[in-house]
Amino acid sequence: MTHSIKYPRNVFIRGLFRGAIHGLLPLLSRIKITGLKKFPRHGPLIVVGNHTGAMEVVLMGTYSPKAVEFMGAVEMPWNGFIGKMIDLYGLIPVHRGYTSNTSLKMGVDVLKQGGMLGIFPEGGFWEPGKQKAQTGVAWLSHLTQAPILPIGFGDTRGKMAEIFQWKRPLFEMNVGDVMPPVRLDDSTHKKEALQKAADDIMDAIWALVPEDECKRKESQPENEIFTLDIALFDKHGQPVEIPAALKLSDGSWISRFAHRPNLIDSIRDYIFLPVQVLKELDRKPQAEEIYQAAHSMLEYVERDNPQYFNYRYGYKDGESFKESFRQLRELMRWAMENQLQVEAEARYEYTDPGTGERRTLHVPQEVEQW
Repeated sequence: MTHSIKYPRNVFIRGLFRGAIHGLLPLLSRIKITGLKKFPRHGPLIVVGNHTGAMEVVLMGTYSPKAVEFMGAVEMPWNGFIGKMIDLYGLIPVHRGYTSNTSLKMGVDVLKQGGMLGIFPEGGFWEPGKQKAQTGVAWLSHLTQAPILPIGFGDTRGKMAEIFQWKRPLFEMNVGDVMPPVRLDDSTHKKEALQKAADDIMDAIWALVPEDECKRKESQPENEIFTLDIALFDKHGQPVEIPAALKLSDGSWISRFAHRPNLIDSIRDYIFLPVQVLKELDRKPQAEEIYQAAHSMLEYVERDNPQYFNYRYGYKDGESFKESFRQLRELMRWAMENQLQVEAEARYEYTDPGTGERRTLHVPQEVEQW
């Protein structure tokens, strides 16, 4: 029988990686792993975990009893040394926001060959708090009747850098009990049943996550308010009224984007768009810089990845993001044509869940508990 992907593949390279990491990681860090014996030795298996950074992939791939074939997002490719290592290892490419028959068939074929498929159901870590589970894992399990193994990881943010600084960071990995294959109840709508199964899988993962990480994720900011104020001035410093047709109908979406520095940095580093200016509004950038940020973001979404915002925030909010970028682009175009200076402030107010204190951030920055 011919499969779209052979399992296992890249055996020599992956064997080298696993051997090297097995030997070096305990020297460069502290490892705390529980439940490794719960890994099945045979048969198809979908291995799932929470996602805070890149090291979950390393831990899952290194300490599983056999090779894990990962499904990973490719619209933001890794660069540099890490990117070369990922390219050598190989991923089943997933374009977040799309349903790719090719990617799904590759995942199915891995499982049909009795392989291990590694997936992170949250699909990313761009927002604070526990993310909504994507339904792909539930669908694959239902289709192939492959069981699911949940794994809970401790926070790995920034710990790869700590390794290179000889700080020996702690990595925690807790393996849970195997969950039976997903079976859909005919009495419920298929989409709802898949989401319910996906939520159950995510709950099983989070039951294994260390307490400190759970508290960090669950203590997300409350009562959030995002606002964007824009003022224009002529060359003499006199204020210029913005025409009614060019005023942003809702600047909160741009402010929300500006206050997600991890998202902005990933866009800058992996798809090379000049969006950094949106978290640097305090330095009073030129209208042309803001125009380029809005234009490049829109061009990418409209030409290369139409579901970029919809995937992250849902269709309704995703469309609001795009419309806000369109309005910002047109306003900055008008400011450039009239040689106007721009003063913009993205403001973020929230209630600290730990203290109940109301806080305001005027300069985009990462909230500590994220």
